[in-house]
Amino acid sequence: QSNASTENADVLAPDIMLDTESERTVTDVLSEIAGDKGFFKIIDRNSLLPTPDEWNKFSSISLEKKVLMADSIYRNGLQQPIVVRQLNEYQYQILAGNTRNEIYGILYDLTNDNKYLSIEAKVYGIDELTDDQAREIASDTNYVQRATLTARDRAFAIQTKIDILKRHKSKSVLEKVAKQMNIKKTSVFYLSKIANIIPQFDCKGLLKEKDHESGIDKLFNKIKQLEKKNRDEKKEALSKIILRYA
Repeated sequence: QSNASTENADVLAPDIMLDTESERTVTDVLSEIAGDKGFFKIIDRNSLLPTPDEWNKFSSISLEKKVLMADSIYRNGLQQPIVVRQLNEYQYQILAGNTRNEIYGILYDLTNDNKYLSIEAKVYGIDELTDDQAREIASDTNYVQRATLTARDRAFAIQTKIDILKRHKSKSVLEKVAKQMNIKKTSVFYLSKIANIIPQFDCKGLLKEKDHESGIDKLFNKIKQLEKKNRDEKKEALSKIILRYA
């Protein structure tokens, strides 16, 4: 049933969601949410923590796209710094750039070049962002950076903004979200409906349902089995690229 819901949502996408493409950039997002706060800094990658799972329910980026990103980073360097917030003296939480950080790790494994041990980041200091602002940055930067978004991803991004505005007791929520995301109010309405019918949006909720336990456990075990294989495949693909340009 969950797969059918996802498929139906994606079928609906051309009619109800793609009416207007967002013209916002990462810079726009950061300026809208955090103003002129933050600064740029080279961060030791060992001090980075991933975006919380509950903030980052977007679809995984394909191996093919990761290879293209790695090719670009290897040849041209990092074009878009990651975005982080400082949690304490030693740790930073990634708000945008988990895949770039992962690729840096793979490139270091392949090249042993120390330049991949650190990465450029837009840094928000301790207490410069509220949790809601951090979460909104994590969602909106995903929304504007991806060349294509599934209906599921669009719905998650829209619902995140709706939930944040409702927590702050904002009025005219749908209108505000439509304006910020540069889409029609009707699209916001339907995307919100999709977000509430796709059970994958609440993985923790799924785990609590006995009917799903065995299937989820099997899925997690399968993912664990494939982790090493997938990493080896990435290394092999990236090695071919690096050898081509070395």
